[in-house]
Amino acid sequence: MTKKRMKGGKMQDFLAELEDDESTILGYEGVFLSGPGSPQRDEFRDPDRPMSPPSGLKERVLFLIRIMPHMRRIRRAQKQSVISLDTNPENPRTIADDDFIRDLELTLTGMGFSEIGYARVCEDEIFKQKGILYTNAIVITAPMDRAKIDTVPSIDGSDTFFASYAMLGEIVNRVADHLRAHGFGAQADPALGGKVSFPNLAENAKIGLRGRHGLLISPQNGPCQRIAAVYTSITNLPVRSENPHLWIREFCMTCGECARHCPGGAIDPGSKRRRPFIDAKKCHPYFEEHHGCGVCIRVCPFHLQGYETIRAMVKERQDSAVME
Repeated sequence: MTKKRMKGGKMQDFLAELEDDESTILGYEGVFLSGPGSPQRDEFRDPDRPMSPPSGLKERVLFLIRIMPHMRRIRRAQKQSVISLDTNPENPRTIADDDFIRDLELTLTGMGFSEIGYARVCEDEIFKQKGILYTNAIVITAPMDRAKIDTVPSIDGSDTFFASYAMLGEIVNRVADHLRAHGFGAQADPALGGKVSFPNLAENAKIGLRGRHGLLISPQNGPCQRIAAVYTSITNLPVRSENPHLWIREFCMTCGECARHCPGGAIDPGSKRRRPFIDAKKCHPYFEEHHGCGVCIRVCPFHLQGYETIRAMVKERQDSAVME
């Protein structure tokens, strides 16, 4: 049964429809549900503050011309990720040889992705009221336009946010179809929404590490990326045992640029907290008003200077400390 739509225009209906699709998955046999320690997914929607296109005529026209096409692609990808579940094989294969994994990664090369990793998902990592069909995850990232990130908050910034969401939604559906064609079960989880925390999942896949702003920081894109996943019946994915990016955590504890510049004051400024903490209630109002934000990405040293530059600087400091 379809939920009653809240007032607030097409944007509000769009978000409600995404939730309707997600709830469909809960009815599938064998679905893995959230655990007792699972978090609640932060929703970028408030019944008292319905999100709708900008009010100014120029801004509204730009939004409709540049953002709405991405939203339609996102909607199609989300719909396809649910409809395609009925095409999963009845008795899916569970073991993939090295050649298949290598061919899969080569197939992805031409799709516009940045990095790929593999992870296991435990029940306490699944958001409350969400579900996944398999606990083996293929994690994929796609870049955002760095020049547009430099302008946020702006229509250009919103454009690259939604474009990355749309592209990743299409990629994970293609990957899921590819897996099914070879006898494996698959569930695409597009970038907008997510049944689990994608930054956390990507960190578990050793693609990078979450910064103070809660976003994944990776060698290729710094914090300028979106993340999506494909859950699969393949049980022998090449999961990495060590994360080479742990040094990022210590750097972020002494940096704090994102917290100092956050317009909503949503990022924890304390230096003692070792895990990211974002106050969604402070983040959402500004995000909704500007249809995106991204200031924390724009001011992040990993965006401004690059991953390798920061790593070299940290290593130099560590070497100097040892010599002293």
